[in-house]
Amino acid sequence: MNPGLTPGEGESQVRDEAVLQGGNVEEFLEYVIRQLIEFPEEMVLTKVETARKVIFKLRLRQSDVGKVIGKHGQTINAIRNLLAASASRQGQRALLQIDEDEEFQR
Repeated sequence: MNPGLTPGEGESQVRDEAVLQGGNVEEFLEYVIRQLIEFPEEMVLTKVETARKVIFKLRLRQSDVGKVIGKHGQTINAIRNLLAASASRQGQRALLQIDEDEEFQR
């Protein structure tokens, strides 16, 4: 364990580093988005694979959509860039779409 970290903090940090270093693209994306939103338990991330690419469709509470998009779209652009870089390291192409659904607006 790292000195200066509480016992719970150290375990969480080890798990988080594993996701960021050795996890797959879907785990990486889910981890990043869950850190940004207020209601992570209501997030729905679906994966649609085609011959050449993987499309991730994200459904969130309406109040969380703005947090993921960010000012002038900077946050979503950064997430998409990280996703593309992560996927390319594994020889894939990946896209992220935010699906808006009337029933998810609360």
